[in-house]
Amino acid sequence: MKKNIRPQAKIFGFITIVTFALVLWAHFLDKKTEQEILIDSNIADNSEEAETQEIDTSRDHEGDTFSIVAFDPTNGVVGGAGCSCVGFNGGIDFLNDLILDSGGNILGGINSQASYSASTQAVARTRMEAGDTPQEIIDFVVAADAGSANRQYGVVGFDGGTLTTAGWSGGSNGHFSNHIGGIEPGTGIGYSIQGNILDNDNSSDNVNGQDLLDDMEAAFLAANGTLADKLMAAMQGAKRVAGDVRCDGSTNSGRTAFVRVLTLGDADNAPSFSLNTDAIQGQPTTSGVPNFTEPIDKLQAMYDDAVGTGFCYETVNTFPYSMDFETTMWLKDDLDTDPEDNDRSWMRDRSQTPSGSTGPNSANQGTFFAYLEASNVTGASDDAAIASPCFEIPAGSTAEITFDYHMYGANIGTLALQANTNDGSGWVTLWDRTGQQNTATNWFNNEAVSLSAYAGSTVKLRFRASRSGGFTGDSAIDDINITVVTPTCAGATKTWDGTNWSPPGAPIVNNSVVLTGNYDTSINGNISACQLTINSGVTLTIPANTYTSISGNITVDGTLVVEHRGSVVQTDDSAVTTNNGTINVNLTTPNL
Repeated sequence: MKKNIRPQAKIFGFITIVTFALVLWAHFLDKKTEQEILIDSNIADNSEEAETQEIDTSRDHEGDTFSIVAFDPTNGVVGGAGCSCVGFNGGIDFLNDLILDSGGNILGGINSQASYSASTQAVARTRMEAGDTPQEIIDFVVAADAGSANRQYGVVGFDGGTLTTAGWSGGSNGHFSNHIGGIEPGTGIGYSIQGNILDNDNSSDNVNGQDLLDDMEAAFLAANGTLADKLMAAMQGAKRVAGDVRCDGSTNSGRTAFVRVLTLGDADNAPSFSLNTDAIQGQPTTSGVPNFTEPIDKLQAMYDDAVGTGFCYETVNTFPYSMDFETTMWLKDDLDTDPEDNDRSWMRDRSQTPSGSTGPNSANQGTFFAYLEASNVTGASDDAAIASPCFEIPAGSTAEITFDYHMYGANIGTLALQANTNDGSGWVTLWDRTGQQNTATNWFNNEAVSLSAYAGSTVKLRFRASRSGGFTGDSAIDDINITVVTPTCAGATKTWDGTNWSPPGAPIVNNSVVLTGNYDTSINGNISACQLTINSGVTLTIPANTYTSISGNITVDGTLVVEHRGSVVQTDDSAVTTNNGTINVNLTTPNL
């Protein structure tokens, strides 16, 4: 467990947001024709999918599934994101209405899904403009709407200066239906998450629908960065086969997805940041991704391209680390670097993969696992990869990754674990297997691969899998764990005099460190050590995006300054920080 001394953003602002989840009317679906999709056929010659099956449109009148709207009062931005199995030409971002008052101030946002009514959405907008509280808006719209039993509302806004949330899920929403919301501790961000027709096994099963909403919330709250970053994290938390149950047969979360964020200075309902998987600038509009591809992965690739996400989308420096796929998964690594195409994906699943004679029957631990869907995707390559956050492996340590894997099927290709330090050498294969390795039911457990060669560096990992010419090639992984063993303080004590280390060379994790001169981690380098002492009259400054990682005790006889987004981490739960001097944790509030 880490102890992280990190300043939090200040909270201010009195701007009302409202979010609704209302449901799409069937008459909006009159443009949707019944389509045929290829499905896996369990035939002896193991040919590509030969049977056809009509997409299930019988529940389209029940509307869309899951969405989130959130407001960040510190940075003055409001936004929303959503996904659905209903394929509209041009996507579904019209469900998100981001509203300004006549003076250009942000009032809030309305997400409308399921039995959608433009007139009802307009009423909600009017009540927001009139200054109603979240609960008052819900009460008014529900009372005035004869179809409210078919709708969902989620509201986040201010009630007399206090940020509050309110919600409504009509009793006739498609099972499973619910809404959750709240205020994020520390940041003051208000959010509302809502969904219907969610992943569930049967009408009496509430767990497999509620956990989609819970996973969205957990991912949203855990994510750092901008509001847009957090909205995308929530979408990743929702990603799973049959997130919208109507997309079970197409083995994805839905068919279309969007994210939008409106900033002060934008025009009313015209956010400067808006991404839609079916409305890409310079291309004809579409009505959903192909079967066996994942719209949330496509949205993530578009997002990373738009915001310039770097090599490390997240950096981890505390261990042990685990990825069990229970609430989220590693992100897709876009192998062809084209964010706007429809390509193969790894998926989270809780049950047997849909194709016969391939894939596991269930997770090896817990409920979820990740797998490569090998069914045919027209124009897509046979490969797909998911990539980890970056890991800072302490110098002088030993490190190891373990994982479970499943490779059953006549068309299994290669499953490889690869590493990249972003030094120009590219991806290096650490482990691989080719062809069928398992039976239908058994997994290989705790495959171990050393990462000690990366001690003292930052490394990113990925699993890359391929199919070999057919649909019986579903490779799967589960229960990834990374352990790092750091030696005790057996090394020499390193002393910094303000200019040089003595003995020469930067400290590593088995060195004790004594600072007798001022030290700035942005100038002199990050510090990793087993103990740290800051002498009287000496200042250790840790600016943004730098860190000091100490496994043991920290003694401050001088001054420790942790600037906004700088980090001090103690990795030993029994370690203590003794403050005989001054510790300053600085906050910076962005300009609005």
